[in-house]
Amino acid sequence: MDNLIITVIVGIATLGVGYFVGVMVAKKASIGKSHQIIKEAEEKAEVIRKEKELQIKEKYLQMKSEHERIASEKNRHFQSEENRLRQKEGALNANCR
Repeated sequence: MDNLIITVIVGIATLGVGYFVGVMVAKKASIGKSHQIIKEAEEKAEVIRKEKELQIKEKYLQMKSEHERIASEKNRHFQSEENRLRQKEGALNANCR
């Protein structure tokens, strides 16, 4: 009878220790997993940030190119108008002499 009581007590103690160890292992595993998830999320966020930076730079270059094209067109137009006015002025000066 004493052996049975001792066996039951040892069994209960073993279950308690096993449960405690299991909880600790699971806790460490979940902490490790959460750190891994956070690290992966940070890496993914960095990749997305770099992609967005590239998209912004490309958009900036497109806008700059468009602006330069429009400015060049305006300059050509102004030069053309200036040449036209100079020709008119030259013709008027020639007629006045």
